[in-house]
Amino acid sequence: MHSWIERLYQAQLTYFDQRNPSQARWLREAGGFLLFGTIGSEAVLRPDGSVWICAAANWDDASPNWEWHEARGVDRWGALVLGAERVPEVAQLLPERPGTSPTCARCAGRSYILGTATSRGIVCPECGGLGWLEPPAA
Repeated sequence: MHSWIERLYQAQLTYFDQRNPSQARWLREAGGFLLFGTIGSEAVLRPDGSVWICAAANWDDASPNWEWHEARGVDRWGALVLGAERVPEVAQLLPERPGTSPTCARCAGRSYILGTATSRGIVCPECGGLGWLEPPAA
């Protein structure tokens, strides 16, 4: 259990209770701190440190049916990388780079692909935004 995640979660609930009650309702159902939200996908960080992703949440439905799955591997890393951009504490859940791990060839270690001068792009699907890959098994 990570008390700082619970603190962030409660602060986010308080914020949304006052400004967007349907978002607060959704967060209560999700049981975690919102790491990111985009068209068709949201991710939360639960107090136990697990990351859960919801695909195609319909916020306006009176009785929504959200489909959740626990994020693993690059999905987990990508959600944490995005969350850490807004909340630096989240970065402590990212793995440290082993000395033998190669730089990700897809993003060239930049964590994002398809960026432009005005947009960072999207989290690299190869490394999950870490910028490196797991070292090959010996």
